[in-house]
Amino acid sequence: MQKLVELRSKNQQKQPQCLLVLWAACQAGLSDLSKGLAVWMDLLLPVAGVRPYAALVVDYLSNLLERHPSKVAGLGDQGVRQLFAILDLAFGGSLPVSPKQQETLLALYYKFKELSYAGRREKVLHKYFPSYLRRLGGNKRHSSLDAELLSSLVECLSQDEQTYRVWRSTHYQLQLVPSRLLIQHLEHQWQLMPRRSQALLRETLASFALPNPSAKPSAEADETCRQSQILLKKMSGRGFPWFLVLVTLATAVGTLVVWDMQGSFQRSRTRQLLKDAGLLSHLEPAIAKGAVYWQDGLSWVGTQAPRLYKRACEQFGPTLDAVWVQALASAAWAWDRAAPARDWLCKQGLPLLQWGDEWVPFCAATVLRAAHEAWATVGVGVSWLLTNLLTGAQLTSAWLTQNVLTGAWSPEKLQGHASDLAATFQGYAVEAYRWLHDQVAQSPVAK
Repeated sequence: MQKLVELRSKNQQKQPQCLLVLWAACQAGLSDLSKGLAVWMDLLLPVAGVRPYAALVVDYLSNLLERHPSKVAGLGDQGVRQLFAILDLAFGGSLPVSPKQQETLLALYYKFKELSYAGRREKVLHKYFPSYLRRLGGNKRHSSLDAELLSSLVECLSQDEQTYRVWRSTHYQLQLVPSRLLIQHLEHQWQLMPRRSQALLRETLASFALPNPSAKPSAEADETCRQSQILLKKMSGRGFPWFLVLVTLATAVGTLVVWDMQGSFQRSRTRQLLKDAGLLSHLEPAIAKGAVYWQDGLSWVGTQAPRLYKRACEQFGPTLDAVWVQALASAAWAWDRAAPARDWLCKQGLPLLQWGDEWVPFCAATVLRAAHEAWATVGVGVSWLLTNLLTGAQLTSAWLTQNVLTGAWSPEKLQGHASDLAATFQGYAVEAYRWLHDQVAQSPVAK
């Protein structure tokens, strides 16, 4: 290879001779992937910026990967070096080739990347992480390069746990600006990462958020530390509890309705509200029919339940008795085995109660004080939010009434459609009940 490099350098200014040397070396390297990539790295890559040889650089790499589509994963550290050489060419924009060949080179990069990762992402991605991080933010003109680097860095952090060790050990202090850019990008991506990766990321950010006394003070270090604290705070906080709010709201509404109807439904405000909304006239027949169905169901259960119970006892009674006996024996065995634990608890119970008597009031007072302070801070924001939500709801309702709920979409028309739909469903329910009643009446159990 050294002689070929010297021969290429000697004839580089003589285009026909140099092309002949490169072509001959390429033909010899096509049969073996590692040797072919060595030819590409040592012979072709140094002359990639020279126009007469640039097309040969792209075409040879394309032919080489087509001949060996599934053997790149065995290249090890050499594959890392070659991948980033292709990346620099594909995103550098300085290669004197046609736009079509530039697109071909970009596709070759993605192909070589997937082949390099194939089947071993969770074991090899940490080796690629330092090279990706080193190139981040190096050239502000290539936004596509930064997007590719950030995507690859997040992939490394998501799939290879050793990446966090590599990031913490050396490359954080050596690459402060790229680390800060990566942390800023993770503010919008961390929720998409696996839970295990999120836990490791929190541990890593906790180490980054603490100033390093042995490192030289700098503005980049302070800014990166601040970004780490922001992301760590965001990851440690809990999202808005929509489920809890909805459950609480439903419970409150249900409680108010039950309390309102406690005396009489006829005099309740719930009935008046349903009447004003035009729903009462449709609900009352449905409730009446529901009561009839309920009574029919109770009478059927009263008639058939004893027979079904007797049949179940005949079929499952012996098995359940055996299970009950075994459960009693297991409980007795567990009680005997737990005798040492009960003795220890009897001895240590009094100290534990004393400890709780000392610390529970202190903890309760601390929690209450924190709750009052939190409410003093959050209460203003909640009040402002509710006020704006109410104003927005009123404006939205007025706009919908004026611009949307008109003509065929007027409240009266929608109420009529809802009434027709309810009547249709009611008819289907009656037919289904009749069919079910006939089937039950004809069944052997009913007879």
